[in-house]
Amino acid sequence: MSCFIDIMKIVLAAGIFMLTSESTAQENDYPELGKICPDFVLQDPNVPERTVSLSDFKGTWLIIDFWSKNCSSCIHSFPKVYQLQQEFKTEINFLMVAPGGDQEKSHRTLFEKIKNRYALNLTCYYDTDLFKKFGVEAVPHIIILNPESRVYAVTTTQYLNADNLRKMIRGDSVHVEHKRNAFEETLADNKPGRDVLSEPIVKKPQNRHESIMRIRDNEPIRIVLQIDRDINNAHYNTTATSLKRLYTIAYFGKSEWNFQDSLYSRVWPQPILEINDSLRAGYFKSGAETYNYSLTVPPVWATREYMQWAMQCDLKKYFGFEVTVETRSMPIWKLTARPSARKNLRTKGGASHSKIDYGGFTFVNHPLTDVLPMIDAHADARLPVIDATGISGNIDITIQAILTEFDDIRKALKQQGLILVKDEKKMNVLVIRDAPPPFSKGLRKNFPDGKTKAPIGAF
Repeated sequence: MSCFIDIMKIVLAAGIFMLTSESTAQENDYPELGKICPDFVLQDPNVPERTVSLSDFKGTWLIIDFWSKNCSSCIHSFPKVYQLQQEFKTEINFLMVAPGGDQEKSHRTLFEKIKNRYALNLTCYYDTDLFKKFGVEAVPHIIILNPESRVYAVTTTQYLNADNLRKMIRGDSVHVEHKRNAFEETLADNKPGRDVLSEPIVKKPQNRHESIMRIRDNEPIRIVLQIDRDINNAHYNTTATSLKRLYTIAYFGKSEWNFQDSLYSRVWPQPILEINDSLRAGYFKSGAETYNYSLTVPPVWATREYMQWAMQCDLKKYFGFEVTVETRSMPIWKLTARPSARKNLRTKGGASHSKIDYGGFTFVNHPLTDVLPMIDAHADARLPVIDATGISGNIDITIQAILTEFDDIRKALKQQGLILVKDEKKMNVLVIRDAPPPFSKGLRKNFPDGKTKAPIGAF
């Protein structure tokens, strides 16, 4: 998932493209597919009097990688970028760009820490103005230029891999998801016409129960995480949603929950699959097809419980799996505190404030419950983090660690007297199993090509 420079802004990127060789002139001051990239000049981070510009890379492929210290997927990609740089060092140049100005110091510190940790021979340039000029609001943001400096692709690190790069260099077709910039987002928002996201897949009938499940076919992305989001209109509608999410929503009313949610310590966050058929188990894998689902019920039946039950029935009808909610002992991270930590971490008072980036975090005069989500977000194997410290009052704490490295976090916590250990806890678990005939073939029995849309199913 893209991370965000400004966490209050959400940029959804959609669409699939393949560049053609048509020659077109650059009209705007931001990169556009198939057009010459606007010129730029960046100051060398190590030699102030030296600069690099677009012309320095003419004749070779260029990949511009915009990143930010608040983007975990960006930071995770650094070793991959280094490996690609080594593999394609004679064909492709890589240019990493982070925010500059008053943000340069924190970004440079984090970059150097990661660079030294993994022995990465990478160079990063710091320039906030280039972010603004190219309309980069959400990162990772990857711009790929061909040897003529034409924009070949604007995408994310998800599609940055050796196989795609080889095809690109050979001139083979490469299909990746296009990531729009801030200017393209504004143009899209101002286009006249029907807003398909504001309308349900099926129109709300009067006093009827109706639902539809279909395989997504490039419709706009609108993943709705809670079944009661539009309960006042007796309706639930979500698009581009994975099967795991759909089952979790049907049985728990939502597809994810954070540390403050009552489900956090009681419900295991992922369904457990006990499916022998490898093809059908593949429906749940990362990268598998996603689905559009719409449910409308008579207003008198519009309760969370009824809509969950109706959704469970639909999933049974379309996919045929047997589903149970069971109590099992599941692995967790248990956070404990040394007696000295309870005293040393006690707040000294003052105004509450915090500072967070992927080089660490600081909380002053905050409850421990504000700190725990930072640990949970980066927990190894994404196991739940259960508080067993006994700390009840506000604390002051500074953790200096690369937050994408869980071992780093554990070591930094230990220095503060907080110990993370693996343990087990009884939790409710959603278990999905193969079903006996006639449901065992599921949706693919009638649609073996995996693309044909399923018909509307009505109760």
